[in-house]
Amino acid sequence: MIEGSDRLPYKGWRETIIRPDLAKWGQSLSDLPILSVEAEHARSRERFLALLMIASGQTTACSWAREIGRSALHRTLCAAHLGWKLCQKLPKKTDPHRRVDFLQQFHQLYEQVWRSQRRLIYIDEAHIHRDMDVGYTWAAKGKPAWQLSDSAPLVHRINWYGAYDFAEGQCFIWNEGPCNKEHTIQFLQRMAAWLADAPGAIVIIWGGAPWPRANFVQAAAAKLDFTLIPLPAYSPDLNPIEGLWKWMREEVTRNHCRESMRHLFDACKAFIDRINRDSASLVYRLWPKFELDSDYEKFLVSN
Repeated sequence: MIEGSDRLPYKGWRETIIRPDLAKWGQSLSDLPILSVEAEHARSRERFLALLMIASGQTTACSWAREIGRSALHRTLCAAHLGWKLCQKLPKKTDPHRRVDFLQQFHQLYEQVWRSQRRLIYIDEAHIHRDMDVGYTWAAKGKPAWQLSDSAPLVHRINWYGAYDFAEGQCFIWNEGPCNKEHTIQFLQRMAAWLADAPGAIVIIWGGAPWPRANFVQAAAAKLDFTLIPLPAYSPDLNPIEGLWKWMREEVTRNHCRESMRHLFDACKAFIDRINRDSASLVYRLWPKFELDSDYEKFLVSN
């Protein structure tokens, strides 16, 4: 017998997919465990077992201590209009209620930015390594795409602080060693000089790093007349500057290993200077999220 078959979650999209298939044989969902064992023909047993695996959310036969042909499972999954996809990690620690509260606060803040009453700055940190980030590239058909690498050690990296001025479509990066509380204060001071002529009160939305929450970092920010607003925990999708780091890796380190740390530093700076020359494109690329994906949020609530 197949253990746990009486507790299968026959609900939602899986049930919608499987029911029409079972209707061909005049069977119901509750018959699947028995049919997968006692069906007359071997191919029918494989078919029912594949449907049983879909119903339970398990697409590996080892979960059932049963054998099923890979081609039979593939045929069944394709017939159910399912596709092979890269699974995306969803942090269970994310609080959906705080995400909703944050977006409500953001909408009010955006209205103030629109009236030039506030200046909205997003801040985050990133580690850019000297070694290449492997990615897609153009190459001759039928031939592999090779790229030489120095195999630089992981310590060969730059710890960037980054700021994104949403209203003006400008970015600023700064580095002085590891990211910590002391360097965070220095970065805020450098950023204050960068924003010296900025109109309106400055509001900073910061990611999940622990340093902005330190008391003396908060005090230093208040002394500079900065208001710090933390992002909800484990919500990088609400911080558009995450897109800046992805963009930088695509342009600076994808399929390219820099000769030295100096070359990497200069390449990162040159990238920022280049994108700052086209503010409209920069804002378009780093546009913040104004609405939550209902399917994504429902999954957070259900877990």
